Amino acid sequence: MATPAERAASARAWYHACQERPCEQVLAWEYGTVVRTRRHPDFYFHNGLRVERATPLDAAELVAEADRLLGSRCHQITFEDLPEAERLREPLEARGWVGSAAVLMLHEGVRPEAVAAAAVAEVPYDRVEGLRVAWHREDFPGVDPTAFLASRREIHLAGPCTVLAAPPHGDPAGFAELIALDDRAEISSVYVAPEHRRRGLGTQLTRAAIERGLESEELWIGAEAAGPARQIYERLGFRAAWEFVDFTLPGD
Repeated sequence: MATPAERAASARAWYHACQERPCEQVLAWEYGTVVRTRRHPDFYFHNGLRVERATPLDAAELVAEADRLLGSRCHQITFEDLPEAERLREPLEARGWVGSAAVLMLHEGVRPEAVAAAAVAEVPYDRVEGLRVAWHREDFPGVDPTAFLASRREIHLAGPCTVLAAPPHGDPAGFAELIALDDRAEISSVYVAPEHRRRGLGTQLTRAAIERGLESEELWIGAEAAGPARQIYERLGFRAAWEFVDFTLPGD
């Protein structure tokens, strides 16, 4: 059985692999790593500055460094050093940046109860595009999702990406996505339209994605570190492995 340190190292390696996958540039930086893709300038996750250890920089200096190194209109600063995130949280938020504490969770390998194919089944990628647009508008009101979702589509379809919908016929009320890389996989998205929530659809979708994902050696899922989804995923067999904090500018 892996130790907590080994699980954290595996989670961190998975995060790096996913972030770097479509990037043309992955460069060492004095305090971490810079990842960048000119092909997808509207995809913040793949245009990022990773703060992997303590720095002497204040918030203004760190933002200026990110702008200099990335040169794109849309990027993110990820703190792998949690004390650094807390040190700079208040001054970054004062500048308009929004911090999100997240956790990567590893599944312990016990298969959940199977979900009937009539309830959840695999569908073509574009079958749930309307739900992706609704989700983006829910999280980022007033921000046009077109460029971001186009980049996301290209990146996901370049590698294995399984889309599950509930129900699989008619107008889907929710979906889950499973992405894979080598012998690892992640349930990268679980979304249910607001009018269909509190009916167990999110749990059904997650269980169906777990069933597919356990074909891989490792199965990951991400959640807000203090959010309610974390408890749901724990009940479905996931355990916290590694925490980090992302900062982005709304609208970027």
